[in-house]
Amino acid sequence: MPATHSPEGRISTALRNFGCSELAFVKLCKSLAVQISSGGINEALAGKRTFDQQTVEQLFGVLAKMNALQNSIGTIPVDWSRTELISTAIKCEELSNVAGGKDFAELADRATKAVTQ
Repeated sequence: MPATHSPEGRISTALRNFGCSELAFVKLCKSLAVQISSGGINEALAGKRTFDQQTVEQLFGVLAKMNALQNSIGTIPVDWSRTELISTAIKCEELSNVAGGKDFAELADRATKAVTQ
């Protein structure tokens, strides 16, 4: 088990709080162009290795996106195993933000609702 305040410990805690499996997290990372392997996550979250700084920043970025998605939905639990839908919802939300909320807001809203069904 990694140290509680280490990056690996913080990632482990975040995944547990989200109710997201390591496998779903790896799939989501890959769909968001973050290269990480299941073995790498397993080893790091078991305290057998540490991530380099670039990987930590990328993984924290994915966690921040997951948090933003969960916050936009509210108390409805997200089914994190639906990685394709979640990735689409995150990307639509990012497009909506880039476009100033125009044109993509309805699409982002629909994609966000899809991950809770």
